[in-house]
Amino acid sequence: MKKSIIGISLLLISQFAFSQSLTLTQLIDLNEMSWDNFDTYVINKEYSFSKTVKTKYKDGSFHYDNKTYSTKLNGLMASYFITKYISESSKSRMIRYQTAKSKDYAMLKKEISDLGFVSTKNYSVSDSVIVFEYKKDEIQLQVYSHLSKNAANTNSTVYEICLTTY
Repeated sequence: MKKSIIGISLLLISQFAFSQSLTLTQLIDLNEMSWDNFDTYVINKEYSFSKTVKTKYKDGSFHYDNKTYSTKLNGLMASYFITKYISESSKSRMIRYQTAKSKDYAMLKKEISDLGFVSTKNYSVSDSVIVFEYKKDEIQLQVYSHLSKNAANTNSTVYEICLTTY
């Protein structure tokens, strides 16, 4: 009985710990989803609606984030976010996804290679930001690795991927 309780507890903890992580395949699928299906999917992944932005061209975006409390820093920090953009004027769609976990970043980089994306450009925006660009068919990826100040004003590495479909 005690082993069963421990096993179930570990399963629930592992599901929660990985629930915010997204694969490249999931990001591609999310980019194709309607607003409604996107909303349902990310809410089920423990994200919360944060804001929407409309432009004069009827383009818009929905922004969701997952805020985690850090007991060590006693502050509120966003470690994950996802934003969906749709441009009605150019018919392009974009997903931006951010994670603070290097394992998520490594998984995404491996999947980029496994899915056959081709590296098109690598560059540094500043001394704290590097960008890797990839392309496959109508999908363009920009993968960022950058240092960011956290709530305690110390550096932490943040990883972001922008997936655009034209």
